[in-house]
Amino acid sequence: MEKDLKFIEIEHKFLVDSSFDRLLFEKKILALNFLEKKTKITVDDTYIVTAAYPRYIYRHRIDAELQQLSLKSMGEDSETRVEVNLNLLPQSTGNQLENALAFLQGQQIRGVYPLRKKVWAYYFPDMEIVYYEASYKEKTLNCVEFESKYQGTQRESINAIERYEKLLDFHPTSRSHKSLFDLLVLPELSDFL
Repeated sequence: MEKDLKFIEIEHKFLVDSSFDRLLFEKKILALNFLEKKTKITVDDTYIVTAAYPRYIYRHRIDAELQQLSLKSMGEDSETRVEVNLNLLPQSTGNQLENALAFLQGQQIRGVYPLRKKVWAYYFPDMEIVYYEASYKEKTLNCVEFESKYQGTQRESINAIERYEKLLDFHPTSRSHKSLFDLLVLPELSDFL
């Protein structure tokens, strides 16, 4: 039986180098003719590692549009993993990171890792396609992500991702199997798991 996808994130991430032509990429996306919305935004993500749940990571996210505390599973292929998002107070109340850290202190916080992303997001009825430049300390990664918004089956969601990848000249075999946390932060944590 197919598991409920309500709290499952299904996405493919592709690492691209600094020569990636973001404007040409956007031109190809706009040529698809069924874009619902696009946005450019700066996002502050803070990853929180706890001793109580080492196979999960918390992420506090804040940008001009939303603020969330998320739970994400770790240690597996990032194509399909647990993601539970709690929307926090409206932006007018300010950054709730301090409250999130206080909330999680009973789980023995082992580390707090802030990173910043410049994001260009394109929203379709069944897909979110994002190009972003993520920075953590002196490291920067450029990525393209295809995240299914379809709530059918896992296989149908992956098929939808692969359709968009093909339309935009990405091949599923060249995707990264690691999460952004795994790529940017985990290399400096020798005793994480």
